[in-house]
Amino acid sequence: MTSTLTEPGCGCGCDGERTCELRAPVRPRFFCGQLLTDQDLSGLAAWVKDKRALARYREGWGVVCGLDVRADPDRASGVVVRPGHAVSSCGEDVVVAGQAAFDLGPSCPAPAPCATPGEEPPPDDCVLDLGVAYAEVADDPVVALGRSACGQAGECENSRIVESFRLVASRVLGGAEPDRPDWRRWQEGYAEAVSPLERAEADGVAGDGVSAADRLAWLRDRIRDHPLAHFGFVEDWLTQSEVTPARFVSLLYWLVQDRLLSFYADGCPPGCAGEPVPLARIWLHRTRTPDGRRQWVVKAVDPGPPYRRPFGPAGWPAGPGKANLGQVVWHRPEDACLEVKRLGVTVSGTADWPIPSTVDEIRRMLGSPPVSGCGDAVTLRTVAMPDGAFLTGARVVGFVADPATEKAAPRVSKATRRVPPPKPARRRTDGKP
Repeated sequence: MTSTLTEPGCGCGCDGERTCELRAPVRPRFFCGQLLTDQDLSGLAAWVKDKRALARYREGWGVVCGLDVRADPDRASGVVVRPGHAVSSCGEDVVVAGQAAFDLGPSCPAPAPCATPGEEPPPDDCVLDLGVAYAEVADDPVVALGRSACGQAGECENSRIVESFRLVASRVLGGAEPDRPDWRRWQEGYAEAVSPLERAEADGVAGDGVSAADRLAWLRDRIRDHPLAHFGFVEDWLTQSEVTPARFVSLLYWLVQDRLLSFYADGCPPGCAGEPVPLARIWLHRTRTPDGRRQWVVKAVDPGPPYRRPFGPAGWPAGPGKANLGQVVWHRPEDACLEVKRLGVTVSGTADWPIPSTVDEIRRMLGSPPVSGCGDAVTLRTVAMPDGAFLTGARVVGFVADPATEKAAPRVSKATRRVPPPKPARRRTDGKP
């Protein structure tokens, strides 16, 4: 079990962190007369492990059951983690078979042995996020026989791998919310996809003071930087008529929409090798013992989301309390409506969105990630396929928040809530009571 001090970084996949990217499993094939080696048998074990890990894309990852975090009654600065099962972001089974005790004191700042005048004393409060990560421990050593083929003398080798766990405590600096590297990476990718909008405004190519030839060259440069992946017909449109300011905006819209579709469908989310499954956030306070020593004492343990990740699909990343509606972009309106409702967002209706006439209008619709909060209502904005696009029907391209939900209505307490008077009983005309 380990303790580390971490700060929000660039996320999994950078700063030397290993990722568990999607890869095709390799199954060993056995045949009559084959000379089996340790590589063949190890390959079989690796294939089983890789196949099992693929379930993270179908089912997800997180805490499956158990793993409750409680203050340790025997150690003021410790916690105990109850037995349970979790699945890591790489699809590894993390099993805590027995109750595990963990001392959080070393994870908090220690007082300086000799304080100098004017030096700021260490804080008396410490906040930690606790997680559990997959770990392998070699076990059951046996004497290796017949090592001459390997050019070595006989020696002991571990014959078993215990799929164990390690507890990881991470300092929370400044009381920040749990880091969401997947959401930060997603926002960066979205900003890159719509970056031609900002560049068009910075370069001033949508104005009247730019020639049609310069507008055409600017669009071709953007396509050269990011070749069209879905709307090849845009290449034909570039040369069909003069690129006027209005036509430039229309072409820019289709260019950005093509980049967004590529971004939305850009592969399966990678897991981070060794990333702990979040279990709880813990608050400690430094107190003085009867003998004058100062020690950390656990004061509160919060085992609920977002400090704990229940088992479930990775889904589309979003900020706290938000749903990412990008997963229904370019769907037909009738299908998108059902999917948005499934995400817990109310659909007020649909509205056609004519091809924009200004770059600023495109930015208002597409410039920010399409996310919505709990209880929000949105209108689906759709675009009908123009002539020459080869596509038919309408597609959802954006969302507009219902003005009624942009500002939450004030809550009314039970003491001040007005109760409507009872309705008068209806008098029957047939003489019956």
